[in-house]
Amino acid sequence: MNVLEEYIKFEKNNITSFAREILTDEFFDEEIFNKYLEAYVYVRYYGYYVDNTKDLKDFICIELNKVTSKLIEGQNEEMLNKISSISQVFNLVMVYDGVLEEQEKKYISDICNYRIKLFGSCDMLFKEKINKQVLQTKKKRKDYFNFFKSDNFYVNKKETSNEHVYKIVMKYKIDFPKLYSRYAIDRVFYNGSINEDRLPVLYYLVGNIIMKDINKCIYNNQYLIDYATSLFENKEKNEFIMKIIESEAFKNQTVLMINYLDFAKYGNNVKDMIKAGYKFALVLEDEDISSEGLIYELFEYILVPKGSSYYNKNSTNDKIIYEIW
Repeated sequence: MNVLEEYIKFEKNNITSFAREILTDEFFDEEIFNKYLEAYVYVRYYGYYVDNTKDLKDFICIELNKVTSKLIEGQNEEMLNKISSISQVFNLVMVYDGVLEEQEKKYISDICNYRIKLFGSCDMLFKEKINKQVLQTKKKRKDYFNFFKSDNFYVNKKETSNEHVYKIVMKYKIDFPKLYSRYAIDRVFYNGSINEDRLPVLYYLVGNIIMKDINKCIYNNQYLIDYATSLFENKEKNEFIMKIIESEAFKNQTVLMINYLDFAKYGNNVKDMIKAGYKFALVLEDEDISSEGLIYELFEYILVPKGSSYYNKNSTNDKIIYEIW
């Protein structure tokens, strides 16, 4: 399952159901609505065009206005009314979807005022129904996030020298016999086929972090996550695991980590994945730092040991980061 695309589909269904309830069949036009919805999702859920120069609402409105400009050309009065009604309902969607904050009581009042504008009235039955839907959506979203939790595994976010870049470390809550040392367990857990098999769990857990970021309208965090280059030897298995994270929303906020020896062996495979939109970080150990011939431009980040001379020489380069725990 593509974890982020499924989440976005879940939220699109919530928004569509909400808009249908307000507009009813009289003003709801699926084809028109979907054009607005795609533009909305492109900014709201993929974070495209978003920076710190404007509020998120402003970026969303810019894209929605572009849709309106295309749709109104050559339309009759009936269609213009539908277009206007659908475009305006997204002002309510932005509160429903967490883009704008508003007290619940005032928000329900705003929805009712809009219904009065459309239909001339807003009865108590509708108020109760829309209020119930708002509350149910909050619960459904919480349940959806909890679905991706694991009883046996969890992840820690480790800070790096870049404020918005975190290294993700996967941990396990499994009791092993005392005769096995932690070192021996970790060697098995992080190597070979077991290392490959733990990646789907890791990616689901990281997907849950990104979902929560998106839900809070946070788009500038990036997460350094493990990748097993041994998967390049098993195309079918690699494709299966990559399907979990091939969403643009996931690619935008994750960086796959590989070490120097893996890149030396699988460089062409890594370059193919970069062309497909994946980002990579090169992890250098002390003995790798003097290595020549690496194409640093390929990588989103270079992860080096804390306090290394390499970092001290390149500390002004935003690509060079180190772990700070």
